[in-house]
Amino acid sequence: MSNRISVNAFDMTCVDHQSFGLWRHPRSRATEYNTIEYWTELAKLL
Repeated sequence: MSNRISVNAFDMTCVDHQSFGLWRHPRSRATEYNTIEYWTELAKLL
């Protein structure tokens, strides 16, 4: 029996409203949610 790796991710297609002010973080990419680059880089990361 082989081992399984399960990956789960959740990302909303909008600027996050649940973490107020997090968009100000230097590494935040929240304003790029509407670009294809954002989603392809997230898919590669996962």
